[in-house]
Amino acid sequence: MSDRANNSHTAKRGPRAGLLRDRAGRAYASRGFTLVEIIVAVGAAALVAVGLAAIFDSVGKTVSGGRRLSDENAQIALLEQTLRADFARMTRDGFLVVRQQYANLNGDNTITLAADSVVFSDGADERVPPRPRRIDEIMFFAKGDFYSVREPLDSSYVAQAKAARIYYGHGQRAIPDLADASAYRRPRLNARQNEIAGRLGVRSADNPNQFARDWILLRHVTLLAEPEANPALPERAVFEFNPSNTTQRQRLLDRDTQIALQPAASSIFRTLARTFPDDLEGGRPTEQGEQKTLWSDDLYTGDPSPWPRFSSGTIDIATTSLDEIRRIVTTSQVAPADIGNADDWRNNPPTGSVSFGAGSSTWQQRRDRSHQWMLDALPTWSGWGGTPVAQQEFEGTRMRTEPAAPDYFTVLAADTSSQSEARRAASRRGDQLMLSASNILARCSEFVVEWTFGKFDPSTNEMIWYGGQTTPSGGRLKIAQYLSSVPEQAVLRITREPSGETKQSNQVVSSNLIHPSFPAGLPGATEVTALFGYYDWESVGTNSGDEFDAAAACPWPTMFRITVRFADERDPGLERSFQFLLPGPGQQ
Repeated sequence: MSDRANNSHTAKRGPRAGLLRDRAGRAYASRGFTLVEIIVAVGAAALVAVGLAAIFDSVGKTVSGGRRLSDENAQIALLEQTLRADFARMTRDGFLVVRQQYANLNGDNTITLAADSVVFSDGADERVPPRPRRIDEIMFFAKGDFYSVREPLDSSYVAQAKAARIYYGHGQRAIPDLADASAYRRPRLNARQNEIAGRLGVRSADNPNQFARDWILLRHVTLLAEPEANPALPERAVFEFNPSNTTQRQRLLDRDTQIALQPAASSIFRTLARTFPDDLEGGRPTEQGEQKTLWSDDLYTGDPSPWPRFSSGTIDIATTSLDEIRRIVTTSQVAPADIGNADDWRNNPPTGSVSFGAGSSTWQQRRDRSHQWMLDALPTWSGWGGTPVAQQEFEGTRMRTEPAAPDYFTVLAADTSSQSEARRAASRRGDQLMLSASNILARCSEFVVEWTFGKFDPSTNEMIWYGGQTTPSGGRLKIAQYLSSVPEQAVLRITREPSGETKQSNQVVSSNLIHPSFPAGLPGATEVTALFGYYDWESVGTNSGDEFDAAAACPWPTMFRITVRFADERDPGLERSFQFLLPGPGQQ
């Protein structure tokens, strides 16, 4: 082997094996990045990363904001479509109640900025400071095709009606009672809403309604369905009851507290539903006595024969009709507060006539009674003032609602090994689902209803709206004054003549025609209530002997303005507002 070969071998394996050679054969040592180069490279990468993060953050916020707006728009679109459909079906064969009200936190029937400011949310920032909040209600009657939202117990028994009472207003969640958790988890058909400490806005660690962002707006539809005289029942059995058996068939029939196997209130009026839980035919009770319904039995511990209450949140049927409702409102000889027992009603039934002959009540007395009956048709005693009848709901409370069924999975796991147990489980499942079935807008922090006769203020040339503006004075907050006998409040008056013809003239609306003389303190404390009935009582009273069909119609609003405010689901300190203009029945 030559010396050159030996030297080459040594160069490859010797201590200088780490040297590299260029094309000329010169050797040089390999090296990495310098510190300056590394710093520059890291800085450049950081700048790129920050830029990409900003871009992705912007894109993420845009996508998140788009989804949020999409969700909000979907909720508001659904609310608006539902409102328009309901208001379009409003009928003057019923009556209309608009209650404009502030949340009264201490129950003193006076709104002050200091004592009645509702906190928006737990830990909300300064974007939504505490303030008094409106919790208005509107109730009217509509015609159309209506179905119970309660889960049917059998596919052949579906509760439906051609008329319904429609109610919009905030619901009230129940306070979980740790001492008797079953009372909270298991709704009862006759549970009255007596959670005074749970009223909207009342500050309490246990109150789920203390923050405005947690409030829920309801759309509650009550079917007006009278029992059929001779119904044709399906031949197959329902649970353990066979229609071919005379005794068992009775459990499947409609009656004043049961329609299509579902629980029902015997009247749209709370007082009558309480006084006559079993039978109320044609506005007068019968002597048939209690008849067991499919759902009564022993479904509700401690309540062997409960009478359904709308305040429980589980009832959406009343066994009545628009004709019966009008007869009670317009011709009843006794007010709801005067009915302490069945005899008070039996001895003073509706007359069916508004004739003002000798010995009849004055038109002012009939007007006041009609107003009280209209107030009695609200689902709960939501207002202030007056004296609630024994066993009625407490003042300022609302119909129960929940974001979801409080104990649904327990009901699903219930024993259904027998037909009777399956029936109980099905009824209780329906109760659970009903507590959230009427929820139409979650996180609704305010609901404002205004109305107008379509008249303009000549001094400002602006439309006159009632119930929207507020008048602060000395730290107190009052809903604006409504009506007074001034030319600007003149509305069209339609008079039906005996010949069938109609006459039209201008009518200056009296405040007493629209607003009740009871409860006291109106207008302008915590609430102002407007009641639009069937006829102009003053016109009827000054024309002795006239029947309803010959009387002047009561003026009704020509337009409504609905304002809703609701909290953002993701941002607890963000609140949005929407407003809708809806046509009213006017002078139809």
